[in-house]
Amino acid sequence: MKGRSELFNTAKAKPKAEKVTSNNSPPIQADSIKEDEFPKPTILNNYQKKLVREVQTRGDRISPEKIIFITKSKHHGIVWLETGSENSGMRHVIVEHKSNFEKLGISVNQLPSLLKELVSRGRYEGIMKTANKTPAKVFSFKRDGNKIFIAIAIGPNGYIVAAFPIKEKRIKK
Repeated sequence: MKGRSELFNTAKAKPKAEKVTSNNSPPIQADSIKEDEFPKPTILNNYQKKLVREVQTRGDRISPEKIIFITKSKHHGIVWLETGSENSGMRHVIVEHKSNFEKLGISVNQLPSLLKELVSRGRYEGIMKTANKTPAKVFSFKRDGNKIFIAIAIGPNGYIVAAFPIKEKRIKK
């Protein structure tokens, strides 16, 4: 797994020739992705277990055995990513948006670290409306001298439903 410095490379470099031209890439068939490509749940430490208890205490549903990461966000309180399904969570991100991230040089293995970094300490840029009318929070980071924008749809309980790269013009500031 690449470290933070490799994910958030701020060194000036030649821009990559290939750029995302559309976020409407055809979805990948879930059965065409090998099971070992999906990030596995993490073993929770005491701090993470405390965050899970906070979510449970307020009456929200959370599956500790499916958590890939859980953290505190400057912009949303407790936020977590679960392995999920084809409709939400990590599996949804991979099935629906893997090719968009790969066009930016971001692998499936890097996604959990990237998303955690963005929601916990990332630069908040604004919001955008999604297809299901749930606003997604947009965060940015620099990579190879280019500013990258990632929309992260977070449910009212803190569960990450989806994440995908977007163009700056789609952000409502």
